Amino acid sequence: MCIRDRYQRRVHGDNQLKKNQVNRLGKRMSTEAEICKKNEHVFDYPWEVVMKALWNKYPNKELDFVKFNKVIDMQMVNQNCLKFKKLMFAKKFSMIWMYTIEEIEFDFERKVFTLQSRIIKKSAFFPSIFNVKEYIQYQPCDQLSDKTLYTKQVVGSNLVNKYMDKLNSSFEKGCKIVEEKCKEFLH
Repeated sequence: MCIRDRYQRRVHGDNQLKKNQVNRLGKRMSTEAEICKKNEHVFDYPWEVVMKALWNKYPNKELDFVKFNKVIDMQMVNQNCLKFKKLMFAKKFSMIWMYTIEEIEFDFERKVFTLQSRIIKKSAFFPSIFNVKEYIQYQPCDQLSDKTLYTKQVVGSNLVNKYMDKLNSSFEKGCKIVEEKCKEFLH
C-alpha cells in the first residue's frame, strides 16, 4: 500500500482510499493523468538518530531555496504519537516561489515518521507541472536493524516525468544532508 494511501486512510477513512487507490504501475486508478513516483534510501543509522538529523535539516546551504520552515501547529495524540504542521517557503530566483504545508506524524511506539506536503500558494511563474504532493515515510528496516528506510512518493501529472531528474537531485541532496547530520550527532 502506498504511503499516501495509508495517510488518506488515517485522515479520510476507507472510502477515500478506494477512490484514490494506486495500481502496481504507480498510477492512481481514479485518473490516468496522475502518476506516483517512488524513491527509497537506507540510512545506516537507527531511526531515532535519523529523526534528530531530519528535524535539523534546515537551514542548509545546499538546499538554499528553502527560505522559511517553521512549525505552526502541534498536537499530542497520545503518549506515543505527535502530529505537527509546518509551513515552508521556497524561493528560486526572484520570481519563482511557493508556500507548502507539511503534515507530519511521529509514531514513537512503532517508530514511524510520515509526512505529506502540498503546495498552498505559488507564484504565477512557478511551473504548474510541479504542482505535486509528496508522501514521505521513515521507519526501521526491520525490528532488529539499526538501519532506517526512507521512502518518498511524488504524485502529480505525467509531465512531472520529464523533470524527475531535478526532483531526484533534490532527493539525493536531502539524503546526503541527513547522513551528514547523523554523523555529527554520533561523533
